[in-house]
Amino acid sequence: MDHIFVDESGDTGLRSRRHLVFGFVYCTNPNLLHNVLRYQLKRVHESDHYPNTLNELKFTLPKNKLLKSGYSEQEIETYQNNMPSIRETMAELINSLSDGAFASAIDKSTIIRSTWNSERIGNYIFRRTLSDHILGSVSNPIIYFDKGRLDLVKEQEFRRYC
Repeated sequence: MDHIFVDESGDTGLRSRRHLVFGFVYCTNPNLLHNVLRYQLKRVHESDHYPNTLNELKFTLPKNKLLKSGYSEQEIETYQNNMPSIRETMAELINSLSDGAFASAIDKSTIIRSTWNSERIGNYIFRRTLSDHILGSVSNPIIYFDKGRLDLVKEQEFRRYC
């Protein structure tokens, strides 16, 4: 059985950042991938190359959140300088332990704002990417996605797209 992990990057709002990106990773052995990535996170925490207050690896560090958590500008700059090698290591691990990876991006400035809201855009891109590019190459997938951005009503609406 295949497992598909999905996460979005960027703000889903129409007035904020220009792009919305969904990343998809699929594999048959999610426990191995999960354990290796958790181990790598532990390593960068223990070596003080990544903020201990962040429990997941971020592509870009949330500077304001880190400042509010008590990190100094100098500490944040040091962490940011470590990010290229951390990202490279994580990408190599994901590539070696997964069966495939795919990304889908949309330029939000091309959307007609009167007919699409940010939730509809995200749901549509998520579903189209799965159906057009991924589902044909996996069998009986279990799909994991960040439900934190969806309340119960929005989650039910989202499931209609899947």
